Amino acid sequence: MIWRVEMKSYHILNNGAQYGPYPQDQIVLMITSKQIKRNDLCWTEGMANWTPIDSVIPLPPVLPPPVPFPQSPQGIEVSGPWFLYIPISRLIVMSLITNGLYQYYWIYKNWRFLKDRDGLAIMPFWRGFFGIFFVFGILSKIKNDKSLNSFATGQLSPGVLSAGWIILNFISTGLGWASDNYLNLFGMVLSAINFLFLLPAQSYINQVNDARTPRPSYTPWTTGHVVVLVFGLVIYALLLIGMFAAK
Repeated sequence: MIWRVEMKSYHILNNGAQYGPYPQDQIVLMITSKQIKRNDLCWTEGMANWTPIDSVIPLPPVLPPPVPFPQSPQGIEVSGPWFLYIPISRLIVMSLITNGLYQYYWIYKNWRFLKDRDGLAIMPFWRGFFGIFFVFGILSKIKNDKSLNSFATGQLSPGVLSAGWIILNFISTGLGWASDNYLNLFGMVLSAINFLFLLPAQSYINQVNDARTPRPSYTPWTTGHVVVLVFGLVIYALLLIGMFAAK
């Protein structure tokens, strides 16, 4: 004896018109190809009422729509890193060995990203150079950026972080002008560790870029990185020479 399993066929009600009957597998294909919708009504013999398809027939899960790349005003997709995408270790090490100078470069590069992506009429170099006036702005832009927030909501506190960064900069600068060499050295240390107030923003940028598919590569080492590194080391050396020469 040959056993035959009968697959149910359903009538479909779509936009007021009735179609079918169709077997289940064909209905699934029709939904996948968007010929009909998951919440269209279906009916087969034995059912008391017309019922939404997804309440009757097992369907594949609904996948979330892909998050589009951010676009410039010219409609060009930004497929590379979003903002300055670097390892946390690079921010820390570069800040330490450049006596905090890299943090101004960090501000510049993130403003530069926004200028290129959004077509802003700004001068990123000067926003980095006068970082104490623009650090709050860039931290706010990072926290509220729509592209970043499409992956994860920014949990930064731009006011607190920028205030801490600015205050520590003023303290370290003041100590640098002191006549005591130990105070000078302490000021250099404070300037170097000021990156702590930028870490939450960098962690957020990295979290989002890490979650993208495909994950972009880290922002490469550029000529700007090298210039900042060399210039920072020279300043470091001059400060140390000046401290020991004054003894």
